[in-house]
Amino acid sequence: MKLAAYILPIFLFFVLACGSVENKSLRYVNDTADVLTSEQEQVLTTELKELQDSIGSQLAILIIDSLNGESIETYSLRTAQEWKLGRKNYNDGVLITVSIFDRKMRIEVGTGLEDIIRNETAAQIIQDDMVSNFRQENYFEGLLR
Repeated sequence: MKLAAYILPIFLFFVLACGSVENKSLRYVNDTADVLTSEQEQVLTTELKELQDSIGSQLAILIIDSLNGESIETYSLRTAQEWKLGRKNYNDGVLITVSIFDRKMRIEVGTGLEDIIRNETAAQIIQDDMVSNFRQENYFEGLLR
């Protein structure tokens, strides 16, 4: 009976850890270009945290000044990999990367979500929601939709 008292907590920890988000210290909104107000960042953070809590997938936003000559695809993929977005066993993270100076944006989708958020879907979101708002410098509205 004493053995069960030791094994049960370890087993529960293992079950809870599997499928959990690896990067728990992630900042959901990273605005190094400083185009969002702190209130806007908080609204987006709340939305993204609620999304993660409800479906498990993890989404983050990165807004930078410039890519410094790097492609948006390379920059976004490298950042998503460094941040370890999503659940390890599902690879279901999403990173929205926006470069203000370069006027580039990308939605980087983990392989676990590629059947749900296809390249065409990501491109449509960018075109319909982000581009028109960003042209008017309404970054918050473009990201909130």
